[in-house]
Amino acid sequence: MRSRSKALPRLIAATVLAVGMALPAAAQKAPAGNGGVSVTAPLRALLATIPADLVQPMREAPDIAFGDIEAARGLPQSALGDGDARFDPALLPVLRALPAGRFTEDPALISGGWAGRVGFDPIDLRALLTIDRAPLRMTVLRLDPAVAPRVGPALAASGYASRADRPGAWAVGEDFAIDFAARAQGDPFRGMLGAASRVAVDGDLLRHANGWPAFDILRAPGPATADAAPTLVPLLEAMDRLDAGALLRAVILPNAAGLSLQDPMAVIQGRAPPAPSVVWLSAVIADFAQGDRVTGALILATPALPDPEAVRAAVLTRWAEPGLFLDGRRSFAEAVGATPAVTVANLGGMAVMILALEMPAGHQRHIGENSAFRLFLNATYQRSMGFLP
Repeated sequence: MRSRSKALPRLIAATVLAVGMALPAAAQKAPAGNGGVSVTAPLRALLATIPADLVQPMREAPDIAFGDIEAARGLPQSALGDGDARFDPALLPVLRALPAGRFTEDPALISGGWAGRVGFDPIDLRALLTIDRAPLRMTVLRLDPAVAPRVGPALAASGYASRADRPGAWAVGEDFAIDFAARAQGDPFRGMLGAASRVAVDGDLLRHANGWPAFDILRAPGPATADAAPTLVPLLEAMDRLDAGALLRAVILPNAAGLSLQDPMAVIQGRAPPAPSVVWLSAVIADFAQGDRVTGALILATPALPDPEAVRAAVLTRWAEPGLFLDGRRSFAEAVGATPAVTVANLGGMAVMILALEMPAGHQRHIGENSAFRLFLNATYQRSMGFLP
């Protein structure tokens, strides 16, 4: 069974044609937290490889996920796993920091590896950035430099073909197509859908997309890159200011306007909070770890907040309000057993609100997990953000 978009994804068209938001250029600032060390440096480096238009708050903006496996390697073993013998200790940092999604859905991640098909294994990853908006898939991987030369020969042996008009690129499948008959366990790019794939390696950087238009954008992002996007710089600065340890994962939401929308069932049942008073422009959900403690952070940006203290107070009030948790009965405070630290600041020319929830490190299916990060992520995807004003 094969399926294919009959036209280029609208996101690609928007990316090619977008002229950006009418916001001032953002200036990079030195981080104030974490001893002056930028915990977002690996994230910024990968964002510098993609065009700024991909993180504009447009209607069909993609979800962008980041994982820093190298940072996870610095955690104590107890924070990475509970000692279950089924897992190779060398794989635990990958499982702890890998963003949920297409890579984690491949059974070969924990059994068999990827080297036979693509030339590298999960343990060869240092950091990655995934960009998704169906049918679009884009990836930037930072690899162990020692394995980079193996990628091309492995792809050729797996059915990929080189392209004379795109030196160094390997491809299989038609643009944005899926072919279930060509599903490829052990190929994290094709996966169990048999997705089209285009791959190129430059140094330790691997770029991947499932169509040539998206791939060409990755290889030539232009002068305006995402690390300097005006709507993203305030979020990066806020993460650097948090004194919460290493940044392991982050999910960037370029368009956060929908986060304050009411849960329809909550409205019907009469348990919805008042209509939102703030429209958030962009947001990030971040996973920090330090020793045996973790912090989940929800960071939101908007052009201005006339009364920051009122917004902060509203969040704390709603966090304790019964019926607003995901189950529709309890308060977030009752269900979580903790209350986030809420701060509002002006960063990068925008008003930024930070909810930081610190908890003990836990385990899920024997793998280290940040339940506070997972809480904010689930609330986002379920549109159950009743604590937001």
